[in-house]
Amino acid sequence: MNSQKFLLALCLCTSLLLVTSCSGAWHSKPPQPLTITSAVLPQAVLREPYAGSNGFQVTAKGGEPPYHWSWKPADGSTLPPGMRLLSNPDSTGTISGAPRSTGPYGVMVTVTDSESPAKQVSATYIITVAASSPLSQGAKSGRDPHLSMTVSKM
Repeated sequence: MNSQKFLLALCLCTSLLLVTSCSGAWHSKPPQPLTITSAVLPQAVLREPYAGSNGFQVTAKGGEPPYHWSWKPADGSTLPPGMRLLSNPDSTGTISGAPRSTGPYGVMVTVTDSESPAKQVSATYIITVAASSPLSQGAKSGRDPHLSMTVSKM
């Protein structure tokens, strides 16, 4: 077989096995569906840094990184005052800040990938802002603070 026919056969065979994204990057298979992989969000404590000084990371997989993160209040709720969600260079998002008001807050977290056209997926979470930490509440009341769960993923 001459070299031109070989290259044409190789090119045809390769084009059947590989898929290219709009960015021009070659993939051996199409990207997996975009999903948010973060579990239940931790409880927040009034006027304390959320999940410690580094905040809480939300994560995703699939789609085409890098990802952009955003949030909005769930129906009938507001965003927790004093808290924010930022997109990080490593495609994670960080919920951080010090909440300024107690109560449960329903938030819809959305991740958008870099595919063209972009894919996005959302998940609704509840962030409960307590007046004090569960450990201090349990110590004051004599109850085991680990027996109740106040944060959930909807």
